[in-house]
Amino acid sequence: AAAPAAPKKAREIPELVDDKGRKLALNPKKKTAFVLQEKIVLSRDSFLLDFALPTPQHVLGLPTGKHVFFNATIDGEPCLRRYTPISSNYDIGCVKFVIKAYPPCERYPRGGKMSQHLDSLKVGDKLEMKGPIGEFEYYSCGNFYVEHRGKCFAKHFNMVAGGTGITPVMQVAAEILRNPRDNTQISLIFACRIEEDLLMRSTLEEWEDRYPDRFKVHYILSDAWRIDWPYSTGFVDKPLFEKHMFAPSPNTYCLMCGPPIMLDRGCTPNLLALGHRKDNIFSF
Repeated sequence: AAAPAAPKKAREIPELVDDKGRKLALNPKKKTAFVLQEKIVLSRDSFLLDFALPTPQHVLGLPTGKHVFFNATIDGEPCLRRYTPISSNYDIGCVKFVIKAYPPCERYPRGGKMSQHLDSLKVGDKLEMKGPIGEFEYYSCGNFYVEHRGKCFAKHFNMVAGGTGITPVMQVAAEILRNPRDNTQISLIFACRIEEDLLMRSTLEEWEDRYPDRFKVHYILSDAWRIDWPYSTGFVDKPLFEKHMFAPSPNTYCLMCGPPIMLDRGCTPNLLALGHRKDNIFSF
């Protein structure tokens, strides 16, 4: 009788490296578990998570403008959410995320499942990630790629961020500003409920001081503000965009990330009304 066939080995997924030969921690074909090595409270409901990559020599392997999926089992159900790190491939051996926790409330009785799970993580715990994912990738010097639109070129980026939507636009801005040969100009409008919610504000204002010809930021608060608040209040609208954004042109692109109601009602209609082309507007 013929000998029984040997059991098939699971096909190993080869380790990925970048063009400099550095090992990449992310692999789009499989989930990878990373260990939480530090957690820093930033405000009443936001915190920074710093995960160790597999070795101190690894880089994450996330192109600028892309996200990762967080994967966890919560209350017995699989949960998958997109997040953008505040670190980059220039940060070796670690990846950092700024997270806002959404506790249960009247409108959302269960709150944010993944954000509450992340809030419960302790140093030493593991979290599975997979990526890169996303339709946008910034290269350098105004050159970027958008899925289904192809290669694009920007002289100006108008950026609108709502709440934690600051992380993907900051990732693109950081890549532009760290390259002294990149002359792309950025105008950012950052909308939040209260002043304490303005995540990464010190970094944004440091950029504005250091790169006055390339980066400017303006804030708008919707719920409460101090008497001497020097920026805007209320909700994003056409006059705000007209005052603080670059005017429409073939090489002016608008990048947005925030709550759907803000993008659908406050951003897109007003950008179109000002003359920005639909193909020049992208939401993360």
